[in-house]
Amino acid sequence: MKEKIKVVVFTGSIILNKDYYDVRNKYIIERLKYLKDYDDLEITIICPSNVSDKFKGFHYITYPFLNKKHLKLISITIFSFLKLLTLNWNTFHVVHCYSHEAARVTLIVQRFLRKKMCILFEPMGLATEECRIYARSSIKARLLKPLLSLEEKLIFSYSHGIIVYTKNWKEYMSKFYGIPEDNIFIVPHGINLKLFAQNTHKSRDIIDKLNLQDKKVIMYVGTISELHGSMVLIKAIRIINKKAKNTVFVIVGEGNLKPKIKQYIKRYQLDNVILEGKVPQQEVPKYYALADILVIPHVRRIDSELDFPTKLLEYLASGKPVVASNLKAIADVVGDNAILVEPDNPQALAEGILQLLNNEKLAEKMGEEGKRLVRNYPWEESARKLYKIYKHLFLLKKIR
Repeated sequence: MKEKIKVVVFTGSIILNKDYYDVRNKYIIERLKYLKDYDDLEITIICPSNVSDKFKGFHYITYPFLNKKHLKLISITIFSFLKLLTLNWNTFHVVHCYSHEAARVTLIVQRFLRKKMCILFEPMGLATEECRIYARSSIKARLLKPLLSLEEKLIFSYSHGIIVYTKNWKEYMSKFYGIPEDNIFIVPHGINLKLFAQNTHKSRDIIDKLNLQDKKVIMYVGTISELHGSMVLIKAIRIINKKAKNTVFVIVGEGNLKPKIKQYIKRYQLDNVILEGKVPQQEVPKYYALADILVIPHVRRIDSELDFPTKLLEYLASGKPVVASNLKAIADVVGDNAILVEPDNPQALAEGILQLLNNEKLAEKMGEEGKRLVRNYPWEESARKLYKIYKHLFLLKKIR
């Protein structure tokens, strides 16, 4: 009988519950849908206790947590550590850590038990880079930056494999962290193509609610923050309003910059801007269907150059033209099938949007080509590549 590849999927602070607004849980949940189809794979999922939509065929081990702002991460670290201590690690081949917290706890448990573990780390971002940005305005971040930088380097050095999402990110990791390229694996983001195929018709209910009748709709969906270029977008809207009529801008999402955006809207009387707030994930494709143009105004940072936002694939799958910041990770996906503009430049963003508003044929062509491009990114393919990594590490461990 063929030996099964036994994998621990450890999520750390990522809660596998669709009601939690965390794009990271989508990566895990969507991959699990397809990983269950591999007969030689046995997965144990270790995650916080609030789990929804459990998939059959997996073994779940959960730990409690205190869902309070300053206690959540601390409680998850303590309770997951205690849970991991009780496991028989001789029965597992690979530990897939989906966050820095998960990797940190795993390394502590490894040290405590004096047990060598095969760690596959998926950072989902660079903690050092995040801390560098926040250090500009936070004393706490400035104090933590050296510690987080050291910790991140240690996690990378002790990991047998690291998962990134783009070729650009792999090259960066190899160059700046000295990680052998053979230890870095590319598993791109995925997209649920069926979900978008089922939501192509315009919802009359949403049209009526937002009063979108007979208007050109420019839409942004995502976090409202400095990183996501929210101020760049709102300033671009002022420019567009001087040159285009009968347009409405719909911003779907929440974020720490929302109060400042509201003040700007009020100050300049931007009465064609709708702040829709957060909507359920399953409803998002219905909003895309209403848009004439979708925008990604992200600012330029190291991490935004290394990885493209997951909404890029959703935008393309919706069949709508895209205006986005000209960042390498985005450009590598869309090629010349989007209007790419200089980041951090409201004038450039406004001109890109106006270009599509004034050229319906180009907009339609880009929308159709986007649907073709996104066929290369189904979640099935993401899961298949992940399975191959599990198998690779399993065979390496057997050889050792």
